[in-house]
Amino acid sequence: MSMLSRLARNEWMKTRKRPVFYVTLALFVFIDLLGFGYNLREALKADDGSFALPGQWIQILGEASNVALIFASVVVLLVVANEFSWRTARQNVIDGLTRTEWYWGKALAAVMIASIFASIHVAVGGGLALVGTSAGADGLFTGIHAANLAGLLFAALGYAAVALLVATLVRSAGAAMAIWFFYTVIAEDLLRAGIGRVWEAARPVLAFAPVQTFQRVHDPLMYDPSALAEATARALEAGRPPPEVGEPIVVMGAAVGWILGLTVLGWLIFRRRDL
Repeated sequence: MSMLSRLARNEWMKTRKRPVFYVTLALFVFIDLLGFGYNLREALKADDGSFALPGQWIQILGEASNVALIFASVVVLLVVANEFSWRTARQNVIDGLTRTEWYWGKALAAVMIASIFASIHVAVGGGLALVGTSAGADGLFTGIHAANLAGLLFAALGYAAVALLVATLVRSAGAAMAIWFFYTVIAEDLLRAGIGRVWEAARPVLAFAPVQTFQRVHDPLMYDPSALAEATARALEAGRPPPEVGEPIVVMGAAVGWILGLTVLGWLIFRRRDL
């Protein structure tokens, strides 16, 4: 068995033994079932096919998926942060793991957790929308939806990478969660607004700040030209600026860059720190 496989197996065994993993997962599934189930019930009552595939992918893979990003990150923080305490990390190194193996095991745990939550969200939303889909409907899952799904996975991994870095720095689940929420919900937007106001030329670069990039990479409008055209027309008709989306390959590349950069930064910090 390769070192990577062994680390992944060990981390999965530890994660699945943590009650917080199942409690948070159950709450997440309940929220998804409640939200999508309500939409399905209303659509079936109205008999208007409003909650059906492929039309609902734009919601499932877009705005509604933010709940998966948040819950996955919370689980990463709860499962991983306390593992970086000096006693736990030192004992694992004494037991035979190198610092690098120890850290990348935690990174693998973050990848697994993010992938599980994103996959379950898509399965629940897509499954319930399929119930409301009429037989013989075409284009239930196209290349556009596959690209959007890849963007959602990048977003989940990105949010988990931010959580892993915060967990590495703070080493306490409660404090790490507070810092993660503050940065992702408030701090980055404040920083972007402040810097953009003082240095206007930096605004195009600020559009690729970490959380902003992870939000953009799963925006369905970026992958669906017809949906973008409709959203633009509605915005112009209402006197609002049209939605701004980037090139998928550029935004995906930025997302991958941030995921790798944040993860490697955490490793560099952990490698230099006393256990």
